[in-house]
Amino acid sequence: MDFRLTEKQKRLQERYRTLAAEFAPRSAEHDRDGTHPTENYQRLREEGFLELNVPKKWGGSGVGLLGHTLAFEALAQGCPSTAGADVRNDGSDLAREIRRGRGGNALPARL
Repeated sequence: MDFRLTEKQKRLQERYRTLAAEFAPRSAEHDRDGTHPTENYQRLREEGFLELNVPKKWGGSGVGLLGHTLAFEALAQGCPSTAGADVRNDGSDLAREIRRGRGGNALPARL
């Protein structure tokens, strides 16, 4: 069994490491003030983070659970609060995004 990351997975990981570096300077401020990093949530939507684990046939990226996990891990290194919010809200936020028409027609009927 080969456990090495594919080139696609490495690019995904690097993409979210770059995003995490963008989030990092504000992370301590949000933690200290007890505020939510809402600007980070918007960037995640723009970057398609909510669609990573959604199959391509339903309008997502289709990178699967491992790809989502790699991206999540990279985000947590820059802003643990953003990553933690994703863990707590991934399902409900994802469902909302799909219902808004971003996930094709097949999945909304199942939600």
